[in-house]
Amino acid sequence: MRTPALSVAIVFALARAAIAGDPSLSADEARAEIASFIAVVWDIECGPQIPIKEYNFPVQAAAEGGYMYDQVRQLIAMKELEIIDWIDLESMLGMAHFRTELSAKVDRTQIVHVNPGYVCIKSVLSASSFEILKIDGVKGGTTINWDGAVVYATARHHFTPLMMKYREMLNEPDLSNARYRFLFRYDFFEQSWSSIAFDWSPLRSDFTSQMVPEALRQD
Repeated sequence: MRTPALSVAIVFALARAAIAGDPSLSADEARAEIASFIAVVWDIECGPQIPIKEYNFPVQAAAEGGYMYDQVRQLIAMKELEIIDWIDLESMLGMAHFRTELSAKVDRTQIVHVNPGYVCIKSVLSASSFEILKIDGVKGGTTINWDGAVVYATARHHFTPLMMKYREMLNEPDLSNARYRFLFRYDFFEQSWSSIAFDWSPLRSDFTSQMVPEALRQD
């Protein structure tokens, strides 16, 4: 004799099978989602923003862990690449006070003007291309056992020379030729797939992040 809980579980499983069947992610579905991701992340005209303004903050804020650390690193890289000029201004002891201006030496064809206070490094010369290598069906979660798929792909990103130099100055990896893995999850109520996590790395390197394996363990 079945217990009520067991009966409910069987009914739920049968209902799920009736609604979703045996879901599998098609290459066309994966391709559309990946194309959208690349368009938003990489194939945008305006890349790293360059604030053209006056700065005044405690020097300690630019130390590692300080609230200005990342921005000052970016400004220093832009100064070294002669994207901006850095004009020191009179300041109090322990304060950093300077103004940035777009350098006359920078190649203006690789700069995008946003508004009077910001310009951007132009990201790419042309649209990226990518190829799906493999789609693996997986089960996710520790208790729900949801339907998923891991998509492996390679991509070619056509970064501008200035964008390449800027990324190198910040010790960011060269992703001109990249490898990706995307985790998709199936919603059997909506009967649709959506991408929920991704990892990337240079083509000949191991993945440096583990977002896909981590997301696969989540209910």
